[in-house]
Amino acid sequence: KKRVRMSGLPFFKQSMIDVFSVMNPVSGWFGHSDSITVHYTQTDPTTSTKYKFERQHLVSNGTAVSGFPTKTEEILRAYHHPSSRTAVIVSTVEKDEKKYAIEIWHQSKGLLSVIKVTDQHKQIYSDPWFSSFQWSPDGKYLVYVAEANPPKVAEFFASQDPKSSVTPGSKFDYKETWGEQYEGLSNPSLFVADVEKKKIIQVEGIPEHITAGQVRWAPSTSEYGLVFVGWDTRPRRLGIIYCYNRPSSLYYVPFKFTEEGEEKSKEDKTVQLTKDCIARSPRFTPKGDKIVFLRCHKDMLTHAGSSQLCLLDFRTRDVTTLVDTVAAPKANQFPGIYTCALPDSCFLDENTVVFSSAFYSSLGVFSVRLDNANTEPTREYFFFFSLSLYSSFLFSSLFPLFSFLLFLFSSFPLFLPSSFFPL
Repeated sequence: KKRVRMSGLPFFKQSMIDVFSVMNPVSGWFGHSDSITVHYTQTDPTTSTKYKFERQHLVSNGTAVSGFPTKTEEILRAYHHPSSRTAVIVSTVEKDEKKYAIEIWHQSKGLLSVIKVTDQHKQIYSDPWFSSFQWSPDGKYLVYVAEANPPKVAEFFASQDPKSSVTPGSKFDYKETWGEQYEGLSNPSLFVADVEKKKIIQVEGIPEHITAGQVRWAPSTSEYGLVFVGWDTRPRRLGIIYCYNRPSSLYYVPFKFTEEGEEKSKEDKTVQLTKDCIARSPRFTPKGDKIVFLRCHKDMLTHAGSSQLCLLDFRTRDVTTLVDTVAAPKANQFPGIYTCALPDSCFLDENTVVFSSAFYSSLGVFSVRLDNANTEPTREYFFFFSLSLYSSFLFSSLFPLFSFLLFLFSSFPLFLPSSFFPL
């Protein structure tokens, strides 16, 4: 058969349809026996409907064998326990009313338990900025971010209990939000699920003017504790999407699961770990004694400006700058770190952290050694951004614009939506 090559407008139209319908890997986790579960999104260009699904991949000798896609429309977020065979899946019970349930699954036993959380809080955050799902080191608890229940309100002329402390007319008070893509969301808070007792509680001891997100369990054997990013809501909330320059710091708060009927403490228990800077994206080192995080100068004016990669000693609170900002990069010189967050699993070994960053008009994957501060990061791959790390494998995704260019200037489509690279 003769191969017919389209040209002009029909070729461009078909190219755009194929580009916008390509599978887009969103997240993934490595399981046992060199397997990985990848969550994708894909858009039907004829109806503009976005579909969510997952695929299983088996990795052997640097190559991957893929399974058949499975739709996951009702799954809001899935997170695998790094050292056991259990996973948590946050699903929507009734999509229109935004009711949620936390499902605990086992690799061989199937469904273990279901925890309904609708009465405990409002929407569970699954965005790339506030959200976080983290197992405790012993696998007993799961911490996540959700919108706290708002205080009770009343109309001006509504009948109410004389002993009630609700202010008449408070129903019509102006309520601040976090702006674009966060309409109706103003108070993301930390919640912990006890997977054995099937109970949910809100983390106590955080001041009311601090909004919490990007939480991590502190690897302590004596007590439970959480490290999180806190945004100061004073004097008011500003739009936060793509704005890395909003005032924020790293905080630590001890955690204790209070039993039903036990009095809850309102005392401020938070410890501020960073000062005089804007901090985000904390990641504990494999040993658990230090934290790598991204930092911006407190007077940074640009919304998505360059960030520093820093190392915090969790015991002494000393901060070391690993990668500094570059004021005026030379040709082909590393221009600085331009990324939203570090990968969820970003350590190749105890001393090497891997991240993705913009590199002029492309994206790249870079590595930095913790014992070699203030050096230019090592360039690993171009046109890829890192999603996860496990053992000697890096799971990354091809930069979509580069996929489009490969298609546009070739006689046949060439797409590499996800790749496995042995490092």
